[in-house]
Amino acid sequence: MNMAVMDEFKAEREYLKKHGTRQEKWAYFWDYYKWHTIIGVIAVIIVISSVYNALTAKDVVLNGIYLNSSSSLEDEKKEIFISEFLTQQQIDTKKNEIILNTSLYYTSDSEKNENYSTGELTYTASQILMVQVAAGELDFITAERSTLVSLAYAEYFADLTTILSEEQIAAYQPYFYYIDQAVLDKMNEDTDLDSTEKITFPASDHPETMEKPIPVMIDISKCEMTNIFYPYMKEADPIVVGFTVNSEHTELATKFLDYLINKPN
Repeated sequence: MNMAVMDEFKAEREYLKKHGTRQEKWAYFWDYYKWHTIIGVIAVIIVISSVYNALTAKDVVLNGIYLNSSSSLEDEKKEIFISEFLTQQQIDTKKNEIILNTSLYYTSDSEKNENYSTGELTYTASQILMVQVAAGELDFITAERSTLVSLAYAEYFADLTTILSEEQIAAYQPYFYYIDQAVLDKMNEDTDLDSTEKITFPASDHPETMEKPIPVMIDISKCEMTNIFYPYMKEADPIVVGFTVNSEHTELATKFLDYLINKPN
C-alpha cells in the first residue's frame, strides 16, 4: 500500500516536471512541502535574529534599581541623565548602556503587606533583587531609608569605606547611614528558626549607639534625579543609595554617585 502511494507521488512529480505549468508546479510544491518550508524559514529567521542581537547588543556598564519610584516623567528624564553621564565619562553610547529599573515595588513592613497585590509586588521585587545581587549583575539600589535598612541587614550592600575614595568619604560622610555589625553577627549566629525573639535594628543615623557601626548607605534626597523619581518622599524617611556586594562596576557606580550629587539643578 505504502509503495503504491509512493509510486503514485513519484509519477505525479515526474509528470509535472515535464508537462506541468509553473502554477501547477508551485501548487504541488506547496501542498507537499508547505510545513517543511515554513519551519525552515522560521529557523533561518531565529538564527539571523540571534546573530543580529548578539552583534548589536550593548554592554551594560551600570545596572541600578530605583525601588518604589512614583514619577510619571521617569522614562524621559531617565534617558537624559543616562546620556549626559555616559558622555561625561566618555563612554560610547552606541556600544554601552546604563539600566535604571524604576518599575519595582518593595516594602519590608509586614503590616503593609496585608494587601495581597502589595505583597505580590514585594515578593517579585525581592526575587529579582536576590538573583541579580547573587549573580553580580546589580550595582546599586535606591529607595527610602526604611526600606533599604532591611536589605542592608540581609548583607546586600558593601561597606562604603572599602569602595569610596578618601576624597569621597570625606565629602559624603555626613550623609552616611549605618548598620551594626554586632547585630548582623547575632542574626547570623541565630540558627533557631522557631525563635520568637524579634531583633530591633538600631537607628541607622546614630552610629554612636552601635557596637560596630558600618556605613552602607548614603542620603541622596537633595539630588535632582531623586526629586524627579521620588516626588512624594518624606523628610523623615530620606532616599538613600547602597552599592551592592559582588558588583562588577563599583568604580563607575561611585562616579555616578558623584554625578548625581554634584549635578547642578
